[in-house]
Amino acid sequence: MIIHHESIPTAFPLHTTLLIIEQPAKTFGYIDERHFYQAVAQQQQIRTHHYDTIFDAMSSGLVAVNNEGIITMFNHAAEALYSLKHGEAMGKFLLDVSESDGLLRVLKTGKGHVEKYALQDRWFITYREPIYNGKQLNR
Repeated sequence: MIIHHESIPTAFPLHTTLLIIEQPAKTFGYIDERHFYQAVAQQQQIRTHHYDTIFDAMSSGLVAVNNEGIITMFNHAAEALYSLKHGEAMGKFLLDVSESDGLLRVLKTGKGHVEKYALQDRWFITYREPIYNGKQLNR
């Protein structure tokens, strides 16, 4: 929402913090903080939906955990592998869902690895890799 300078006195209630939208050397408009953060949140939701769609389209099971070992991503292929729905896995501790502690070892060591393991009488090869933010391991 962009409000032109002439309408500022009537468009916003008193005590509203306004953010100035500028182009090089020119004021372009104003937006209040609430609408600004709503727009940012909407863009983040669109971006998150975009990545979730990509991950769910993968034919390989994808499971990600945060630094406490809590599942933060569980795609459709992982649902089939673990016989669990997305909602049943998300937010749970990894070992409550899987017998394999490989992702926890990646968190502990900061090093990825390949492993062959059995799950429900089937053999799998997994590739586990830590996620770094620059040189810092995301923990």
